[in-house]
Amino acid sequence: MKQNISNYLINIDLEAMNIKHYFMKKTVYFCLIYMLSIMYAFPQNGDQEEDPPDGFEFVKRVDFNHPDNKNVLVDFYYLPLYDGDENTKQFKIVRDSSTNVYILEINYNVYNTDDAKERCSCTISDQLAEKIHKKMTSLFVNFKAKKPDRYTWISLDGYKVTFRTVVEDELWYLEIRNPTGNARKLHELCYQILEDAYSYKDAEGKKLDEASYIKIFDSFDFERSKPND
Repeated sequence: MKQNISNYLINIDLEAMNIKHYFMKKTVYFCLIYMLSIMYAFPQNGDQEEDPPDGFEFVKRVDFNHPDNKNVLVDFYYLPLYDGDENTKQFKIVRDSSTNVYILEINYNVYNTDDAKERCSCTISDQLAEKIHKKMTSLFVNFKAKKPDRYTWISLDGYKVTFRTVVEDELWYLEIRNPTGNARKLHELCYQILEDAYSYKDAEGKKLDEASYIKIFDSFDFERSKPND
């Protein structure tokens, strides 16, 4: 009788050990799967694509340009997704019909246009205005998108940028959430111009360093190789 009880208790202990071993194996297995998923979701610098996409979530379209916008050359729009509308920023490049010069118009709060403190403007050279127009047009033509994977949709913050370019009677519209690749390069420089122009609005005699912007624009090559090249 005692021997049977002893054997029964030994069997219970063995079963418990087997169950514990099973769950330990499962835990290690799921930990490995999780670590691998993180590695693929956030690749290291050495795993960057040679020709990365310009964005994942985007809207790209061509509209008829309304006659009221005939003097607008380009429009750059920045919208933070986590900060509300109060930090929305924009610049337009408009040709003044009376003087035939380009004006850079800054709006630091698109939804509060009645506040003059949020707006300013300055003249810019034809060379800079046309350079911005050329690069925005090139980005639109050569824009490369990529279907988002399941990890891309996890991020709910970040920002959106919009590039609008007038080409003859057409308005080329490109909106990108969290741009990458060439789109991010163009966004960063346009945003820098916007910030510089706004910061100089109260600095008498201070002008934009157009030469440095043009040099960076000239370094951008948005042309992409065709599949058969």
